[in-house]
Amino acid sequence: MKLAKYYAAQSFRIIETSAERVLGAVAEGDMLRTHMTIFRRLAKHEPSNTVALGREISVAMVEAGRYKM
Repeated sequence: MKLAKYYAAQSFRIIETSAERVLGAVAEGDMLRTHMTIFRRLAKHEPSNTVALGREISVAMVEAGRYKM
């Protein structure tokens, strides 16, 4: 579950950045502000603590012998 949550959080950041780049390329001025406002409303989410998740995943991987230090 933690790995899926971590992956989703990281993927969402990529999607956010890509959406902003696309919107910036196809609109400007008031239209850009309108599109960005709509995007932010649709993309509302509670941020995850990916640092803590990453650490927990790392510990679990080392304990399972899936990652050699």
